[in-house]
Amino acid sequence: KRSKAKEIEMDIAKNAEREAAAAAEAKARAEGKDGKTVKAEAKKAAWEAKKAAAIAKRKGKNATRVMVEDDLPRDQGFVRPTVLILVPMRNVAGRVVRRLLQMCPAAQGRADAVNKLDRFAEDFGDEDSDVEPDDVDQSGQSGGAKRRRGGGQWIPDDHKRLFRGNTDDHFRLGIKVTKASVRLYVDFFGSDILVCSPLGLVTKLQESGKSAADFLASIELLVVDNADVLAMQNWQHVLTLFSSCNQLPKDQHGVDIMRVHESHLNGLARNLRQTIVLSSFPCAEINALVRNECANLAGRVRWKESFPGVLGWAARAVRNAGGLRQQFERLPDAASIADSDDVRFKHFTRRVLPRLRENP
Repeated sequence: KRSKAKEIEMDIAKNAEREAAAAAEAKARAEGKDGKTVKAEAKKAAWEAKKAAAIAKRKGKNATRVMVEDDLPRDQGFVRPTVLILVPMRNVAGRVVRRLLQMCPAAQGRADAVNKLDRFAEDFGDEDSDVEPDDVDQSGQSGGAKRRRGGGQWIPDDHKRLFRGNTDDHFRLGIKVTKASVRLYVDFFGSDILVCSPLGLVTKLQESGKSAADFLASIELLVVDNADVLAMQNWQHVLTLFSSCNQLPKDQHGVDIMRVHESHLNGLARNLRQTIVLSSFPCAEINALVRNECANLAGRVRWKESFPGVLGWAARAVRNAGGLRQQFERLPDAASIADSDDVRFKHFTRRVLPRLRENP
């Protein structure tokens, strides 16, 4: 009986498709359309009738069932980009992207797994640009020691690492990761990872219209690398980007709203975003950023690395010797505020420093 009823149901659906196709064909012929257009109209009408029958059948099955949750999984955000990495200069961005490609399985294997590598090396530098030619000479001696003995300028190692290569601070790069390849220089709305400088991203927001910041609506991981360097550039750009992240988008951008996370729809995406701020030293701007913008429900964690150095040993030695002596110096008057720093420096080099050298 069940198979017989199913056959009858299928016959009814096919008859409905034939009737819809015949009606559409007759209508198209009455309007004077050519034979190819008539066939297309009939085929379209039959497909719509089939779709309507399937919807009616599904509604009939679900009529006695109480819907508690949506059938579609809520597994996506408003837009595709979910990772934002802020770096100060192109050379740092090049090192970050090359490290990501080394860890990404999709970038391994085929020769064409990563596209536009030549353009990337030209814009951000290649691995050879990370090594300075005069770091090590033929005798195995460091270039810094050679310059010091020769009377040249000594450059600290951290300074060389930071300013080696392309130091441009206006750039933005979209990266799309698939199962079998990695695509560079992709449009922001089609990217998974954004590697940008604050200046490059702020200019992007200013160039577009009211929906300029929509590509930042679904950021789940935000990394601020070399935050101390960003503070020396323009910290206001960083604050502008943080305020633009995880806001409700102005346009839909083709997303299926029924599959968007509930937290995103309720405007709580920033409370589930993971934010990582990396800096060589703490400062008031970075502390305020972490306190005001890192609002994850899991809380905040601060990791601080300490080095023993020599200052602690010197302080203990002074205390053991009977305490630290304080000495006040009267500085000569400066002709203007602009000359005050020079006056202090001259007083230190001419009066204070010779006494320290004689009696350390």
